[in-house]
Amino acid sequence: MVDEHYRYERIEWRECAPIITTERLVLRLSDADDVDNVLDYYDRQREHFKPWFPDSALNLTREMVLRAVDEKRLMAREDRNYKFHAFLRSEPRQVVGQCSVADVRRGAIQQSVIGYALAAECQGKGLMTEAVRAAVKFAFDDLDLHRLEGSYMPNNTKSGSILAACGFVQEGLFKDYLLLNGEWRDHVVTSLRNPNWRGTGRVMNQD
Repeated sequence: MVDEHYRYERIEWRECAPIITTERLVLRLSDADDVDNVLDYYDRQREHFKPWFPDSALNLTREMVLRAVDEKRLMAREDRNYKFHAFLRSEPRQVVGQCSVADVRRGAIQQSVIGYALAAECQGKGLMTEAVRAAVKFAFDDLDLHRLEGSYMPNNTKSGSILAACGFVQEGLFKDYLLLNGEWRDHVVTSLRNPNWRGTGRVMNQD
């Protein structure tokens, strides 16, 4: 297991879909009952996320969100992507962010890409770092991945600080990495390796 720097309180698997509980958050795949709250979350955060998100991720319809519910569960079942929304434990239906272990690649590489975002009104409380540390534990202990990659735009210092606090080490700069707001944007690339990789693949333990 990874050290206590990376932690969650418990994990529950429901039909290959994990629900991760931390001190203040629940990371889970959204369901059909969350659609209104998910739409409200993206609507409220549109300007906050605009510098960092592609336009397609911010202009969602009810049909798109409903379709994504099934797609995300299929991808988790197939061990390809785990795209969680973050909910407050104190308000279980309130979406406050997202945290993903995405683009899972097995075979000789055994890696995934971590992504995250947090509502503007929730920043400055350590919630995103809490979520990322839980996601690292999930990726390394439960999915048995060997390497995680995280990237951020050079001017997004908050994102860089979160990765640094979680032990990610800078590897380089990807030029023209993502098309955002009509321009190709450079990204700093970081990584974190699993010191206790077992080679077992996904294990759906209950903690």
